[in-house]
Amino acid sequence: MRNLFSVLATQDRLTNCVFMSEREYCSLKVDGMLVLTGRRAKNGGLYKLNVETIINSTPALNVLSADNTLQLYHERLAHQNKKHVKGVIERELGIKVRLDSELCTGCIYGKTHRQKFGTRERAKQPAEIIHADVCGPFPSSFNKFRFFVLFKDDFSKYRHVYFMRQKSEVHLKLRQMLQECKVAGLSVKEFLSDMMEVNLIMTM
Repeated sequence: MRNLFSVLATQDRLTNCVFMSEREYCSLKVDGMLVLTGRRAKNGGLYKLNVETIINSTPALNVLSADNTLQLYHERLAHQNKKHVKGVIERELGIKVRLDSELCTGCIYGKTHRQKFGTRERAKQPAEIIHADVCGPFPSSFNKFRFFVLFKDDFSKYRHVYFMRQKSEVHLKLRQMLQECKVAGLSVKEFLSDMMEVNLIMTM
């Protein structure tokens, strides 16, 4: 059983990749960075790829470090409260972590740029209040996504992410989210974001 790598499929999905081949050697570069090499098999016309990691593996090593597991997942889960993150790690991954008092630089920086929200009534049922935020631009993914919009349910804390190629697609993703709520029998009463606060009277 062979795992075949298609150069044509890769070039269709990545416009910034370059495949080079000689009689006994081939290579693939993405954004000018060498990501794959291979040598031609002695008994065939296929190249055998060297699948060793040739990009700096420091991030992968960080994942395996027990000392920074809590901080790592705190950052990966959009800087949620560390107590909540600790509960998720222990419940879902079965990893015991120690709750530390380390200050998160990202959280401190983020909170210095916005005024504190006033006290407000919390949602009493799912989808009653939805929070939203848009992130990007990022380097393009394989599907050419450069942005994402995140919707968070105030009641259940459930989050849903929609990926976008352009920031202007936000209103389409909002309509999609509202339609999914409607199908689930839920009614959105209030929609909140950093840029606007809109009371939605839903007649859908």
